[in-house]
Amino acid sequence: MPLSSPPQASPGNHFWILRTGNGSGSSGTKVRRFSTIEATSWIGDGSDAIVYADSSVWGAVLTAARPGMYEIAYTDGSASVSSCSFGIALNEVNTTTSIVAIPAARRLAMTQPNGFAIHTVTRVVRLNVGDYVLAYHDGNCDLATSAVMFSIRRVGIV
Repeated sequence: MPLSSPPQASPGNHFWILRTGNGSGSSGTKVRRFSTIEATSWIGDGSDAIVYADSSVWGAVLTAARPGMYEIAYTDGSASVSSCSFGIALNEVNTTTSIVAIPAARRLAMTQPNGFAIHTVTRVVRLNVGDYVLAYHDGNCDLATSAVMFSIRRVGIV
C-alpha cells in the first residue's frame, strides 16, 4: 500500500487589492493611501487573516491577523518628477522617512524607476500576528491613477 501525505490545511482565501493612488497620510507622509478597494475577501467576522485600515493621518496599513506566508505586491510611479523610490515596509514606525533610509530588515522590497516609468515590487514573506505592511515611498510617487496598486494575499500557513 503506497504511503500518502497527510492532508494539508489550506491558507484560505484571504486577500486585499487596493488601487488608485490617493496621496499619503498627513503624519505618515511616506505611506501611500488608495481610493479604491478593487477586491477583498474581507468578511469581518473575526476569521479574516488580513485587516486593512486606511487613515488620513497614517495612510494604508494592512495587518496580519493570522500567521502565515503572504505575497505582497506594490506598483507605483511618478507623474511629476523623473524618478521616485518606493517599496514595501514591514512594521516601520518612522513614517516620515524615505523608503531608501529605513533599516534593511524592515524594507521588504524597493525600486527606483526612472523616466516617469511605473514599476512593481513583490515579495513573499512570513508574517506573524500583529505584523503590518505599508506601501512606502520617498515623497515623489504621486500617480493618482488605477495603475497604482497594492495587494496582499495569504498563500501559506506556518
